[in-house]
Amino acid sequence: MIDPIEQNQTRNFFVENWKDLVGALSGFVAIIYGIGFLITSISLLSEYDIYDFSLIKARYVYVGAIFLMFLFICFWIAYFIYGNQNRILPEKVHKNPVVVIIYVVVASVLSSMIVGSSVKSLLIPLASFDRVGLAFTAIQMRIWMVSAILACYYVIWSVKSDFLKTNNSFPIPYSLFTAILFTIIFYAREVYPFMPFALGGGAPIAIKLVIDSERVDNLSEAVPSGLGNITSTLYLIDQSELSYFVLVPSKSTQEVVNPVEIKKDLVLGIVHQKDMGFPFPGNTESMPIVAPSPSSTSTP
Repeated sequence: MIDPIEQNQTRNFFVENWKDLVGALSGFVAIIYGIGFLITSISLLSEYDIYDFSLIKARYVYVGAIFLMFLFICFWIAYFIYGNQNRILPEKVHKNPVVVIIYVVVASVLSSMIVGSSVKSLLIPLASFDRVGLAFTAIQMRIWMVSAILACYYVIWSVKSDFLKTNNSFPIPYSLFTAILFTIIFYAREVYPFMPFALGGGAPIAIKLVIDSERVDNLSEAVPSGLGNITSTLYLIDQSELSYFVLVPSKSTQEVVNPVEIKKDLVLGIVHQKDMGFPFPGNTESMPIVAPSPSSTSTP
């Protein structure tokens, strides 16, 4: 039976502190939103030279949350590596920096391979998540995970060292901000452009646009036409309040694409293609490298 006094104390705690709780939650969501905004903006700018700094996008929260989930996994792995360092390494080499560095790098690589293979084996049998599973074993994802684990390990080591030097006061090391910024930029440039959309990534999505028949000629030079007022297959990479950003495969080679901005007022509808695959040839075990050309965005 619940103690009435304890129940009242719990209720009073939330009543008295609801403003602080709401403020903390709002701050956390703002951080996630900001991370998602940075990842999306850096990726579009570095990959396709697209300048889209729209501040109001609910997807930023999803992108940022997925990134933090990945970073938390890497932090947990780094904490495990740090915590078992003295137990695994012989006592004579505990303070040998070369041995410790080799141990951390090897442990990080093995951990990234184990995590990636485990997720892949769990998701591949599920038809709806097979591409998500493949993404975890892609070389870009593995390299990012190793770098993130190493960055998190350095932060843990820095905090531990400063904690002992400052008489057990808890400092916020500059390495924490450096590590977070490094992992965000690396993720935005190397992982996000090829991570499946369902996993908070920016991998191109195969679509066909239904264009206003009276204005279809406005797109003829930038976008190849298909049947009637429906375009040929394009690859959606992002959208703003006013525009769609798509990749148009070059007529000369499918490995080169042109990033094109299409105003939404020209579009009547979108035809989604269920089995898109990646638009460019490559090993299914690794994500393809997109080579944007030209470097500037076209606007019909």
